[in-house]
Amino acid sequence: MWKRWTGLLVILWSSFVILHSYGSESAIAMEQTQPMQWARQAERVYQLVQRGDLLAARDALTALSRSFSRANLSPLGLSVEQIRTLSQTLVEMEQELNRVRPNPTTLMAAALRMRMAFDALTHPNQPLWRQYYSVLQRDLADIERAINAGNQVRARIAVDALLDHYRLIRPAIVISRTPTTVTKVDSVLSFLRKQSRPTWNPALLRSGVSRFRGMLNPLFYGPEEQVTAMYGEWETPIVSFMLMVGGVIVSVLTYVSWKKYRAVRLP
Repeated sequence: MWKRWTGLLVILWSSFVILHSYGSESAIAMEQTQPMQWARQAERVYQLVQRGDLLAARDALTALSRSFSRANLSPLGLSVEQIRTLSQTLVEMEQELNRVRPNPTTLMAAALRMRMAFDALTHPNQPLWRQYYSVLQRDLADIERAINAGNQVRARIAVDALLDHYRLIRPAIVISRTPTTVTKVDSVLSFLRKQSRPTWNPALLRSGVSRFRGMLNPLFYGPEEQVTAMYGEWETPIVSFMLMVGGVIVSVLTYVSWKKYRAVRLP
């Protein structure tokens, strides 16, 4: 009797181990295949938009959105910001597709952002967004040429082109890089935009271009710590310079106000 119970316990334990192992392997398989499925669906939406088949693109997007919204995302280890970013690309895509008269340019941009964001989930080593490395380099060169020519209009156009290209890949960067890296890059680009309008400061704009160029390679190919290091080296002198310029402006305005006061009050 004892041997029979022992044998039964051995069988039950073996069955439990096999089922647990199978469940773990199934969870791992699901964790790996579901993002791949989303990436394929996003690619299909992109291709359908390219062909102009918007009805089929809506159906494909609905399938992707439904699958993503119903999925258990915890095994993927995504942060709240990454989940929000992926969801936002889906929402923007849906909004563009549902317009009465979709704008081809904004529609393709939304499709491309979504495509690269979901691709970044499954291709950490060779993501699609890295193709924009040379594009951003050309944008920086255009800004520098405009600065050298003293052409503010061209500089503003070149800065806008840089910002537009960065917006295309930003969702994918959020998926691929740390929040600290994304914040530093956003900050430098915001600085470039401010220095190009409404009036411009060529010296500060050139400094921002130089710094962003230094951050570009570690942003695309790592290590990410170099992005933060480059930003840290640049942040202090730039802030000091801007405070100095602000102080000079305040001093001038104060002096002008004092002169006006004397002219009015004193005989």
